[in-house]
Amino acid sequence: MSRRILGFLLLGIVCAAYQTAKAMASIGPPGADSEGIAVDPNDPNIAYLASYGGGVAKTTDGGASWSEANSGITNRSIWAVAIDPADSNTVYAGGAGGIYRSTDGGQQWTRASGTSSINALSIDIPGGNAIYGASLGGGVFKSTDGVTWAAVNNGLTNRNVWSLTVDPSTADTVYAATNGGGIFKTVDGGANWTDSSVGLTNRAVFVIGVNPLDPNLVYAGTSSSIFKSTDGGASWSAANQGLPSGPFGFAIAFDPNTGTAYLGIIGGLYKSIDGGAWVRTDSGLAHSFIYAMAVFPSESSTPPPAVGSTRALTPAAVGPKSTPGSRICLFHSCRWAPKAPVTFT
Repeated sequence: MSRRILGFLLLGIVCAAYQTAKAMASIGPPGADSEGIAVDPNDPNIAYLASYGGGVAKTTDGGASWSEANSGITNRSIWAVAIDPADSNTVYAGGAGGIYRSTDGGQQWTRASGTSSINALSIDIPGGNAIYGASLGGGVFKSTDGVTWAAVNNGLTNRNVWSLTVDPSTADTVYAATNGGGIFKTVDGGANWTDSSVGLTNRAVFVIGVNPLDPNLVYAGTSSSIFKSTDGGASWSAANQGLPSGPFGFAIAFDPNTGTAYLGIIGGLYKSIDGGAWVRTDSGLAHSFIYAMAVFPSESSTPPPAVGSTRALTPAAVGPKSTPGSRICLFHSCRWAPKAPVTFT
């Protein structure tokens, strides 16, 4: 049986469109410009939004209603949010005030020690034994208990780290995307970093994605091109086939069930099912500046509820229980939604 497609568009306010819907329906919070989303891996009704100026918002009913979750957050310029996969009541938020941690599902937050401004977070999946924070100017921070943090920058000659990606096959392998310095890689949990930029013709790297089924296959998005490595970052080559000229890559994610790669650029959403050419897959999307993206598994035969941020477009593919699917969350720079369903192929 082929997968059914469920599309959601979440911009400015959270909106949803089912495959059979005639128009978008508002289901979420207006207000601050959101920067990130984290969805509870154990309950897709629960999601957190990170917003610049608005702090953290939480839904427990799939986006039908939202509430502030900022108790203890003293600086509400939040850029990233992440959930501990081993304990989904433990949530992290990163922003201008550093890293905050909650152990009760966002009811109360405590500022972690030893961090500077944080613009991205990446957690060891599935163990949650290590969490990394990226800082523009501060490099990389790491914690193994979520409470105490320390900079791990040995060998990191460019500390303008835009984003981080933990290799899903081993928590000790992490890639750091830097603004102007290319890509760095550690294989010992951040103790030592080495330049991993051979073949990159553009060193302004904004995002990295590692295939969970083949960790040697890695993609990197820059300000003018998409690059691919088939040897775990040892070398890179341009991977722009099927893309418009000069693609500005902001978002890369993989379907954990199939290894399908999804790519968000200024200009649309694309996918590659075999590590080869990209195929556009955003029919029905009126505005196509994809900013960030996350994929997480869904095995329900019932379409899951809409969740997302005020910068988000969220399609979700689901199938019968015997055919695992995936939900895909994407973030978007505009703040309005088209009055039409979104179809993803």
